[in-house]
Amino acid sequence: ILSPSKMRKFISIFLKESFDIEVAFLEGFPIKFVSQSSAMKIGWIHTDLKRFNYCRAYFKNKINELDTYSSMNKLIFVSETSKVGYLEYFEGIRNQDNLYVLKNILNIERIMSLSKEEIEFDFKYICSVGRLSEEKGFDRLIESYYKLKKEGEIGDLKLLIIGSGKDENKLNELVRKLKLEEYIIFVPFSKNPYKYIKNSEFFVSSSRVEGYPTVVLEALVLKKIVVATDTGASSILNNGEFGLVVSNNTDGIIKGIKEVMDRNSVYARKALLGEKMVLNENKEKLERIIEVINGYKM
Repeated sequence: ILSPSKMRKFISIFLKESFDIEVAFLEGFPIKFVSQSSAMKIGWIHTDLKRFNYCRAYFKNKINELDTYSSMNKLIFVSETSKVGYLEYFEGIRNQDNLYVLKNILNIERIMSLSKEEIEFDFKYICSVGRLSEEKGFDRLIESYYKLKKEGEIGDLKLLIIGSGKDENKLNELVRKLKLEEYIIFVPFSKNPYKYIKNSEFFVSSSRVEGYPTVVLEALVLKKIVVATDTGASSILNNGEFGLVVSNNTDGIIKGIKEVMDRNSVYARKALLGEKMVLNENKEKLERIIEVINGYKM
């Protein structure tokens, strides 16, 4: 793999233009790549570097990592959680004037259009979407479903997990071990998860760590009840105004699923409020992103 500086030299052979602004829309290597630029540099951070720094290996050491992030003229975080994680990971940062929190925006028209497609299932199910990796907590969701099924608390609801990732074999093995093959269905990563979300009974985000989970916004746009662990999702749900925020553990997920099944009508009303909130905020978020990139005063 080429270093960022060598890669830039390679790309410059084919790309002759110079740019006023260069944007890295992800932490880690993209920011390292953009750090080599002489243009105005903007970097986006989507994760909590304190709790889940998956991109540490791209840097020689922590000093090199901090220097790289500090080379950005502006750093944009998708949530307060990701900003706090950054400040806790790199202790002692005094000047925070170039740090901004700008939440993710959605292509709502596209989401609504794709959600109208038919699905291949005719059973009732709980839905969850995400990369099949440890931080998404699907192992906890599977164990929660198993305990609810064992106690007779889940009825005829199945569990649909949409995503792909390095833990796919491990999660499938857990399902086999618990003898849940008939009840838990994995759907590979799809460009259209929206049709599955729309047709679900409710949506669960079981993540151990999240910055600002876009999929929770997408579920709200589709008027779905959301159960989410206490991560960055809690700010979206406004600590329970638009859904149910639960403790970040298996017991919390179990209690949350039972709660929304027992009081479905209450949480359905919260979901409708959540839809209105997302629609209202989406335009404002886009305007704020344009302001920051163009250098206007916040």
